Amino acid sequence: MKGKIIRKVIMAAFLTFTCLIFGVTSVVSAEVEAGDVINSKNIDEMKDQEFEGHKIGDLLTDMVEMMIREKGLEIELKHSEPFPVDERWVEATEKYADQVKLNPETQNIEGYVAGTPFPDVDLDDPNAALKLAWNSQMVGGFPRGDIQWVPEFRFLFIDGDKGITREQTWTYLTAFYQGLLGEGRPHVVDENIYKRNITVGLSPSDIAGLGTYSIRYMDGKTDDMWAYLKSVRRVRRLSGGSWMDPIGGTDMLNDEMEVLNIHPSWYKGFEVVGKRHVLAICHSERPSFDKGSKSDLYPGIDHKTPPHWNPTDAWEPREVYELKAKLPEEHPYAEKRMYMDTQIPLLLYAEAYDHAGEMWKMIFFGMTPIKTEDGGYGILSNTGHMIDFKRNHATIFVHPMSSTWNPAGVDLDEIDVHLLKKAAQGKMDF
Repeated sequence: MKGKIIRKVIMAAFLTFTCLIFGVTSVVSAEVEAGDVINSKNIDEMKDQEFEGHKIGDLLTDMVEMMIREKGLEIELKHSEPFPVDERWVEATEKYADQVKLNPETQNIEGYVAGTPFPDVDLDDPNAALKLAWNSQMVGGFPRGDIQWVPEFRFLFIDGDKGITREQTWTYLTAFYQGLLGEGRPHVVDENIYKRNITVGLSPSDIAGLGTYSIRYMDGKTDDMWAYLKSVRRVRRLSGGSWMDPIGGTDMLNDEMEVLNIHPSWYKGFEVVGKRHVLAICHSERPSFDKGSKSDLYPGIDHKTPPHWNPTDAWEPREVYELKAKLPEEHPYAEKRMYMDTQIPLLLYAEAYDHAGEMWKMIFFGMTPIKTEDGGYGILSNTGHMIDFKRNHATIFVHPMSSTWNPAGVDLDEIDVHLLKKAAQGKMDF
């Protein structure tokens, strides 16, 4: 009898010890699966669980967590995948990166031809943040072709209570003059010009035929800009100093297109907070604008459920550099945090805070890798979300994936005010 009691005590102790071990282990290693969804009901339970070796709570920025808890955001998890990168870009980086120099006084780079200018940034380098900003700049915000032709895209204006209240359709053409990979060789077309852009309104009637043409320079001077006014059928010169103003009636500032749309010297500077992992939409699988659908033109957006702006795509873990922009005093924001992918210098999203330290806006994109017309690779923004939490309003960029990169028939010397007129009259096509 005494022996049985001793065995029971030993067994109970063993089971208790085993349960403790397995219990602790299950807390530490509990892994959620691809396809699982984080939402307001389960976020407290899921924050301590892991996905691809990262705690869910660590993958969420403060603003993303707020959107889950308060704005109805549901995040479906998917496994991470590497971005495809144009082999010509890789070869150009290997060939030319050593000759690129950063001038801290002018904040400009010298000796650039093509590829990523600073592929191996040491975070202890006092100029690390500026080098990362230049990497983003010369990739054009993403690994890109020489020419981007978007025949049609839409801005959806969304009231957080009412849903979609207005839609505008636009077209744009952007040509880069640095880091081109066409013609069988990496090259620079014009050492003074970074890019030229033409953007023209297509519908509704109050914006149809309105257009702008702009030139961004390499030395940091403000853009040259012209506008086509359909009422007088004339082109007028505009001030290029409006880079921190809102774009039309949207929720986006000019410097927020593709998260960072400036010459790096226009900000007071940048700071690297460090490396971390976040969740982001990097292999978007749901069309943002399905022109052929009779039931839902915008399946990539949960526009039928308040606040009507949340994406329906899956999010994956990405390693990023967390950056802070040092903004000019006259800038509307007090703080802007940006998250740049470490595989390629792609800015995945940004968070803006007001002067009281309150969350104000979030800008994020749904990325889709694509094949360019000349056989290379690029990454396209399938959607772009600009959410203003103060106004309870959002503007979402969507397009029917009809965009082409490096189309034949575009002469870089012909991208000027004459092409702006042609585009405004509906005659620009490639």
